[in-house]
Amino acid sequence: MSTGPDLTPLLAWLRAGRPTTERIDFPTGTALPDGRLDLCKQDLGPDGAALVTESLPPRGHLVLADTGLRGQEAHLLLDAARRAVTPTRYVLGKGVATTVRRRLDELAAAVPPPAVPGDVAAVVSVHRTAGPS
Repeated sequence: MSTGPDLTPLLAWLRAGRPTTERIDFPTGTALPDGRLDLCKQDLGPDGAALVTESLPPRGHLVLADTGLRGQEAHLLLDAARRAVTPTRYVLGKGVATTVRRRLDELAAAVPPPAVPGDVAAVVSVHRTAGPS
């Protein structure tokens, strides 16, 4: 029986505290040079999410969209975030309650949002301001 995704290489890298200047793909997740750790669609579960949260470097960004985290699991993540040495900005899926999102955002108030590349910002800007056709 599987005990969940293999987090060993990712956790070792996080705990070593080494920054990256390029994308690093792990068996579970991807570290990006802008400080994001993308665990989208990795089915971490609450224990895996807590392990990652407790190992994140300062000013981390953790992407947990489409991971299946829901109510009780999100509260376990919130508990882990409160114990974390450094604040983390979370990107969560739709199944997480607004109250949990708000509390996580409050804990991450000191963490700036990830930088948006200029070409992506331009597309978002055009999309938001495009008038009716």
